Amino acid sequence: IAKGLIGLGFSLAATRGTAMFLKGAGIEVRVVNKVLEGRPHIVDMLKNKEVSLIVNTTEGRIAIKDSAKIRKTALQNKVYNATTMAGAQACIEAIRHGDNYSVHRLQDLHKTV
Repeated sequence: IAKGLIGLGFSLAATRGTAMFLKGAGIEVRVVNKVLEGRPHIVDMLKNKEVSLIVNTTEGRIAIKDSAKIRKTALQNKVYNATTMAGAQACIEAIRHGDNYSVHRLQDLHKTV
């Protein structure tokens, strides 16, 4: 996901644990605080229009609470927020295809016999 986003021209920001993992894989990333760790954090970045896409998977009560603030602020600022890796991959594919798409009714794609 990270390499795909960088390939599309995105720069990355991540909390310490994720940033350490990405840096270990040779991926350049800016470290940002979790919401509960103090400012600056991702909600500040959203409000400052520094973010154009979020990939935020959560685990645990505290992370889920932070996630709610992130999702709300993302929605208010019209920033897409992927909550699964599959959703993030789908977003990357959509960006890659840009305007080269066509719309089909689901019923036409999956006709029952």
